Amino acid sequence: MKIFRDMLLQNWGLKLTSIFLAFFLWLAVRGEPPAERVITVPLEVVLPSDMEITGDRPNTVDVTLRGSAGSTGLQQSPTSCRIDLQDAGEGIHVLTLTSANVRLPRISRVEVVSIRPARVRLVLEKTISRVVPVRVSRGDPPLTLEVYGVSGTPATVTITGARSRVDRMREVRTENISLANQRESFRTLARLSIDDSSIHVMPAGPVEVAIQLGMRRQLQTVARVPIAADDPAVNLTPSRLTVSVLVPASVTRPLAPGDFEASVTTRNVDPARKEFPVKPEVKLNLPAEPGLSIMEIKPSEVTVRRTGNN
Repeated sequence: MKIFRDMLLQNWGLKLTSIFLAFFLWLAVRGEPPAERVITVPLEVVLPSDMEITGDRPNTVDVTLRGSAGSTGLQQSPTSCRIDLQDAGEGIHVLTLTSANVRLPRISRVEVVSIRPARVRLVLEKTISRVVPVRVSRGDPPLTLEVYGVSGTPATVTITGARSRVDRMREVRTENISLANQRESFRTLARLSIDDSSIHVMPAGPVEVAIQLGMRRQLQTVARVPIAADDPAVNLTPSRLTVSVLVPASVTRPLAPGDFEASVTTRNVDPARKEFPVKPEVKLNLPAEPGLSIMEIKPSEVTVRRTGNN
């Protein structure tokens, strides 16, 4: 007991002074008027894996905090303002932000006074995918030349994004390819050009483009091209066709009916049918010539009438 008494009484003046100082410091801190601080924090939205936000949305919000001026919590920033929409469906969602949405540091003696904006409007749409064709964008060739054909590899791509944005896209175009200085057919690589940055494309590119160039062509029309049938016991009406062909300048003579082979096939038609329409097929009986291309066949169908017993 003597030891404890000595500990209490030894330097008792200094100890008493320390106690008074600590008490007055506590009073001073406790009596401080509350302080406020406005902090801009990211707006974090948690979505289902198959949903996207479309339209305008705030990326940050202003959070007003209140606490004592000496509070360390008031000096620490919230990590974010978080909205949980994991169970939400498609459509418009108007959400009121409260202190429950604000993620504060674990040890923080501050109060969330307000959030601006107090409400946010979010539009959710399903994320969908669709296959669309790739369209090669190109300029015009020199006046003496013509584009015979254009192809791209891959010919299609898969686009993924919000439903409304994917539904608006019917194709994906490449960057424009200039032909002003080209004199012959060529291949090149072209990047895909997509205005909507929210649309994802697979494969992302580039596209291998093949452009076939040749001499300018003229349209020739050849009449009275005879049609042959695979069944001799049928009559064809009409029995001759008119064919329109693009012909390059390298073909120096006019085309004639004998330069074509026109035919119809009836073997796949029900034998009980005595009269039916068939589309004729027409081929050129000429050596392969770049740019030589059949453009139109008239009529596009002929009538087949069976005349014998099969």
